[in-house]
Amino acid sequence: MNHAGNKVSYPIHLALQGRRVLVVGAGRVATRKIERLVETGAEVHIVALAASAPIRKLAELQRLSLSLREASEADTAGCFLVIAATDDGTVNTDVTRWARSAGALVSRVDQPSASDFTVPAFVRGAHVEATVSTFGEAPSASRRLARELSAWALGAPNRFAGEVAAVRRALWGREDATQRLRKLSEGGLYEACAAGDEDTIHTLVRAALGERA
Repeated sequence: MNHAGNKVSYPIHLALQGRRVLVVGAGRVATRKIERLVETGAEVHIVALAASAPIRKLAELQRLSLSLREASEADTAGCFLVIAATDDGTVNTDVTRWARSAGALVSRVDQPSASDFTVPAFVRGAHVEATVSTFGEAPSASRRLARELSAWALGAPNRFAGEVAAVRRALWGREDATQRLRKLSEGGLYEACAAGDEDTIHTLVRAALGERA
């Protein structure tokens, strides 16, 4: 998809567990990003002149490290991701430059076009996660769209993904697993989940497993 600056982004889910992530800034915007980073199991380090109450609480719980001071280039050493999230453009420019020199991917909240990545709004269920992005151009719109999306994603799609995932685990190692899973996914299971048709769901799942109804 094209967006500001005619860039084309590549959507991915990053595994951040154990990776060093630096966030410079700990205000309202940064807080939302930091809370999500902590959930991933990343090694989160915050450098800010002041921090919101939720961030101070996470620091007290030792879920992240918090340094209340000005950021320096040394803070970016060894980082996989860096987020420049202050309300000072000069600081964000410095942090972006330092991060790139350190070989880290960087997101600058005040200038998405100068970032290596932007963070989408998302809804997460037990078996499915759906994201929506305005490429950093309209974050408030992304959050509203995510709320609209949640009513859909956390219903039939979440049930559908859970049923297919359970069958996939049961068929693991079987030569015909891919064929059976494709048939299940394309053979009316989604429609049955959307309709709440438990009998059909049960029948289709048992058929995929090679069991008699």
